[in-house]
Amino acid sequence: MKIMIKKLVTAAFFLCFFGVMGSLFGAFENQPTYSKAALLSPYTQVKAGDTLTLGFSLTPIKGWHSYWKNPGDSGAPTRLKWEVPKGVTVGDLQWPLPERIPAGPLVNYGYHDETLLLIPVTVDADYASDLIPIRVIANWLVCEDVCVPQKAVLTLTLKVGPETLRSQETWLESALKKMPTLVTTSVSVSAVDARTVRLSLATLDPKNSQTALFFPDGSVPI
Repeated sequence: MKIMIKKLVTAAFFLCFFGVMGSLFGAFENQPTYSKAALLSPYTQVKAGDTLTLGFSLTPIKGWHSYWKNPGDSGAPTRLKWEVPKGVTVGDLQWPLPERIPAGPLVNYGYHDETLLLIPVTVDADYASDLIPIRVIANWLVCEDVCVPQKAVLTLTLKVGPETLRSQETWLESALKKMPTLVTTSVSVSAVDARTVRLSLATLDPKNSQTALFFPDGSVPI
């Protein structure tokens, strides 16, 4: 796999745009070349003691793709390193269902279009400041015929008030619909041969489950 490292560019226009949008969209200190990223908030005001949901938007250029939390046989997942004030806790990333991306004899898991990763953020009930500054250092990989590491530093400031208020943005509802849902059914696993494992799901309705795809949640070989 060839790796080309491109210099990160500063996108002044977008920086101004996000600054005008205030707490609804994050600003960034730099923006990479083969994709764009943004830190999103659906709130105009948040209340101490609440658990919030922020979004990390990642959009590769046409024909390129990013990766799921388990990238498959090659690739790398998105990594987010958070900087938040004391009294604010960032939870685990929530990933939408990926697509299968063949690469010769290999199969990877990822996304060709815009991806919205959701992030739960909990504010302590005794959080005293009027503002919550949030900074994230994001690293990810995008690929076409070659793969290019990408990086962006994104910032967002949330206003704290007596109640949590939502904006008119609808991206959060759209993102939630793409998240996998838990199916409470019994699963049996059996080895067919040295290269094949059979998974049997007991109670899925075949009328609603005509196609089944398996995405291993972790990167440990089965």
